[in-house]
Amino acid sequence: MKHAIDFATKQNIPVVLGGLAIDEVSLAALRVESRLDPWTLLYNYSICKHNSLWKREFSDINASLDVHGGEAFAESIDRSRINWFVKFFEKFAPYQKKILVDQKDLDIFYSLYGNKKSKRTVAVVNQWHVSGV
Repeated sequence: MKHAIDFATKQNIPVVLGGLAIDEVSLAALRVESRLDPWTLLYNYSICKHNSLWKREFSDINASLDVHGGEAFAESIDRSRINWFVKFFEKFAPYQKKILVDQKDLDIFYSLYGNKKSKRTVAVVNQWHVSGV
């Protein structure tokens, strides 16, 4: 992230930061979403966790977290694992995913392509949003 911002600053290219944190708009949307039920989340999680197709991924992630720790695990996440997390989030909490991932993807897209002032733009986005943007 630092290298991308430094490069853009040296080249006088605008930088768009997107998907880095949960903002006030997302929190407000989560507060007013009427379909958020903790029992449904618990039920969806139990179904996803005990699904035979997903069990191997769960055990692999837990083993990797135990061996490497959280920080090293976060650094080792690749595109396929991010896609797995996004799909898991979609099955586990579909309404939250629409608010936290899909809506943020649209916001990032419009902020990138709405900037017609410059020919080039540097975008720094979270891995959750790369495929959506």
